[in-house]
Amino acid sequence: MMLRSALFLGVAFGLSQPALADVTLTKGPTPIPDGEAVSAGDITIQNERLAFTLAVESQAPWGVPRGVIVDLAPVKDGAPDLDRIAFADFIPNNWSAWPNTRLDVEVVTNTPEMAVIRITRDFGAADLETTYTLEAGSDRVHLVTKMTNTGSEPLADQISGFTLWPDSGYLFAVPGMAGVEEGSAEAVAAQAAADAMRRVLARRVLRDFVGTELDRIRIDSNLSHHELGEFTKEYVPEMHSKLEYYPGDRPSATILCDDLDAAALGALIAFHEHRTFANAVLMGINPFDQFGVELGKQMAKAIEQGGEEFDASTESLLAAAGLN
Repeated sequence: MMLRSALFLGVAFGLSQPALADVTLTKGPTPIPDGEAVSAGDITIQNERLAFTLAVESQAPWGVPRGVIVDLAPVKDGAPDLDRIAFADFIPNNWSAWPNTRLDVEVVTNTPEMAVIRITRDFGAADLETTYTLEAGSDRVHLVTKMTNTGSEPLADQISGFTLWPDSGYLFAVPGMAGVEEGSAEAVAAQAAADAMRRVLARRVLRDFVGTELDRIRIDSNLSHHELGEFTKEYVPEMHSKLEYYPGDRPSATILCDDLDAAALGALIAFHEHRTFANAVLMGINPFDQFGVELGKQMAKAIEQGGEEFDASTESLLAAAGLN
């Protein structure tokens, strides 16, 4: 049995049509600022409008197998802008961290007019073959996935489809997880409206501070910091120098205990569980069925095995615990 699915993935920012330039294919860490692909074997394809990077050697987020798009950005003035996505991939059955043991990468076409990469991975007895195509002058990446059952038993009850998770929210959720299916114009429009509202609210907050004496304005989202930097530079230049990017991936709470005994440890665990559950109820999500949970499992296994590098916060905690 063979299943074939296609998706056009791109970015649109209302930019004028630039002059045609060659499509380029390079290996190494992504040139996209704030990108996740950092290894020598990763592949970036770029034209004059769009750039994207495949994590061939870098670990994709949330347990997604390698060979997936992890960075995507528009090209402005000949250089990639900030990364816009967490990942884009074909999910064979309901969850991002699907089991995978094989990765084959083939450069099918590499010309100034077009670049085509074919990625083949396994999912149990099935083979997943995805081609990524970018043409000169296009602001869309064309993805086609062919899922072939090579086993003797049928693959029953598979919930499969493309997934696109931008750095904020999602356009196509993990199939079967969030009720958003590929091709749902209403879902895409709703997400676009939510992203627009995020930008509007951030600008209104800045507007409310115009005329107020401030030393600095800290922003913990790199994308929001970039967008507000462009906004203030043009409309409120007196506030531009006060913007400060405050990166995440750092501890945000400090709790001091007189004694770290069984009662104190139990109270701490209960406190965090109750806080997580209460926030989840307010946000309408299931906190124990999220990508972060899967990421935590992956990190725990990597810590146990050793040899893996983590963000500065995690490395500091491991050093304090004597685990690295």
